[in-house]
Amino acid sequence: MVIFPQKNHIKSIKNFLFGIGLLFLVILVAHSWDRLVQLLPNINWFLFILSVLIGFLGTLFTSLFFKELMYKYDVKVTNQLAYKVFFYAQMAKYIPGKIWILFYQAMLINKAGATRAMLFANIDLTVIAILISATVSISLISFHYSIIFSGLCFITGLFICILIGKSCHLFT
Repeated sequence: MVIFPQKNHIKSIKNFLFGIGLLFLVILVAHSWDRLVQLLPNINWFLFILSVLIGFLGTLFTSLFFKELMYKYDVKVTNQLAYKVFFYAQMAKYIPGKIWILFYQAMLINKAGATRAMLFANIDLTVIAILISATVSISLISFHYSIIFSGLCFITGLFICILIGKSCHLFT
């Protein structure tokens, strides 16, 4: 079963969605430009570059986890396709209306059963992302009061995320 019929139309739509996402990102930067100019002199560039690299690594690991979740829902994707789905779909998230990410991912995967698998894989990923964010937040907040408690919170949260991620059975 083919979800989207013609490859040349798919490429045009993918490029259009990517361009619209990039346009909205540029609009957001332009809208916040005055504030960005105020913040630029105070940036610790080492920490900024480190955070960008950690963000890329997070997206890379998320794409690998997405691949495993798709496999859980009986749709096999390659590592390359998993990377592509995540790196390119990041631009689609800037388009108003959250449905565009799913639409973009469905066009990239374009396999029978992929839409259902993708929907549930994204729900699983959202739950894991919330747990990871909560773990990091609690650890950073508690760091001010106790480094040991902060470390215990982080290790416990990380352990829970690994257990849930390893089983990958949130919605089966």
